[in-house]
Amino acid sequence: MNLIENGLNIRNTKSRKENEQTQLLSNKYSEVDNKEENNKKYLPKKKNKFRWQLVLIGVIAFCFLITFLLMMEELDKLVDSGKKFLKLKKDCSVCKNVDIIGDKKYIKFEYSKDSEGCVQLNIQCGLPKGSEAILQWYNGEQNMGVSFMEYRGQSNIRRMLNCNNDGLYELEENKHKSIITAIECIVAVEHEEL
Repeated sequence: MNLIENGLNIRNTKSRKENEQTQLLSNKYSEVDNKEENNKKYLPKKKNKFRWQLVLIGVIAFCFLITFLLMMEELDKLVDSGKKFLKLKKDCSVCKNVDIIGDKKYIKFEYSKDSEGCVQLNIQCGLPKGSEAILQWYNGEQNMGVSFMEYRGQSNIRRMLNCNNDGLYELEENKHKSIITAIECIVAVEHEEL
């Protein structure tokens, strides 16, 4: 009986060793699988890496394209025309003041805006009654001409200056526009000669 028991014990130990070895192997394989899964979680995906490369290439290509276009003359013209368009709305809403030369007591200013929001300056030169008047126009030091009364019995002159896109006033008379920076109102009272 001893031999049988010894034989069974040997078999049991062999089977225990085999079981232990298979468990060790299965544990190793499961650990390897777990490590691979954990590594997959923390490693960047190849698709995302490739997308970032594409985005980077796209940004660099866009910068080169803009640089090339800025060097072209046509783009400069386009930018200048865009600036003029923006100035059109912005600059005519504020105009430089018109200087008054000589006596200021015979002149009146009234400011208004047209339908586009551009400033208009209404000028009245003269007295309500009993005077004759002329308006002398200047652009800097340059004499731009005179405006006379339009009919007999009129005692003052009224003219309107419109603010242009450069922020300067313009006078339009006889279908001709002139930049005006200064005016002089000359009034003769009680039939004085002008």
